[in-house]
Amino acid sequence: MSPSKQTSWPNAEQQVLDLKNQGVSFDLMNEKEAEHYLQCNCNLFRIKSYRANFDKATCGQKEGKYTNLDFGMLVDLSTIDMHFRNALMPITLDIEHFYKMKLLRTAEAHQEDGYELVQDFFNETG
Repeated sequence: MSPSKQTSWPNAEQQVLDLKNQGVSFDLMNEKEAEHYLQCNCNLFRIKSYRANFDKATCGQKEGKYTNLDFGMLVDLSTIDMHFRNALMPITLDIEHFYKMKLLRTAEAHQEDGYELVQDFFNETG
């Protein structure tokens, strides 16, 4: 990439300004708190991903900007997402473990060579 086309990663202050320009308000969490949150708790891409759940103005002066969206709401969604992931993690690990055990039992019952079984799987899935 040529130097003229390189862009630098925006700092937290610039990230907040970008969100403001997109219609995000900072009433529930002020801008300084938001900057600190972006620096220490959650990256911009994760926070921005939750915006898809909110409407944008379709006409008028704020056309294309988010309406009724506050940064604090995005933080709440991020927190809920974290708790949801933490609740699902042990479940998914248990499911993975039991399916591995089932695969091993099946291989043993059919006196399959595990290495050959894996190789066949990779050959079939390409």
